[in-house]
Amino acid sequence: MKAIRFTQNWNGKLNNRVFTTIRKCKSDDDYYGSKVGSVFAVMHADKVLFNATLVSADKISYAEIRYEIKATDTGRTDATKINAIFETFYGKFAPTDKFYILLFEKMEKKVSP
Repeated sequence: MKAIRFTQNWNGKLNNRVFTTIRKCKSDDDYYGSKVGSVFAVMHADKVLFNATLVSADKISYAEIRYEIKATDTGRTDATKINAIFETFYGKFAPTDKFYILLFEKMEKKVSP
């Protein structure tokens, strides 16, 4: 199973049924775009928290990502702090570099009778 890892539960997003994450594209391929509909193990601190389905994967330049999406995703409202968070993960990058906005939905847990 594919996995998506989080170092922090930014803005408490992993507590929600539906959540986003913004990830830098590593190449020109469409890795996440080809995985829409796939199930991912959502991990935090090397521990699987739950499984989630990748609902959508929009690939756009960093400059095109709306401020509101970045703020909601990181839990920060100061643009300088938001950019610093992304630079912590990806180093310096150009505003034209491509990123994915990924939308996940937690899978319902099956209850045994």
